[in-house]
Amino acid sequence: MLIDIKDVNDVKQLVELTINNAKSDPELAHSNEDSLYWSVLDAVANGNPNAIDMAKEALKTKEIDFPRWCA
Repeated sequence: MLIDIKDVNDVKQLVELTINNAKSDPELAHSNEDSLYWSVLDAVANGNPNAIDMAKEALKTKEIDFPRWCA
């Protein structure tokens, strides 16, 4: 699912949401992470001027230790 993200602050909020979900619901966190990546990729493809910083921020989710799987 694509999320309407416009700037780095939107991405930071989604990274924080992923961190919080990783503690209680890793499957939801994984789904959030996937949506975040697709949304940032869409921003890059559409020429968002903040795309590089957004991508750098989104990749911070890789530092979160939680199982990444889907049922």
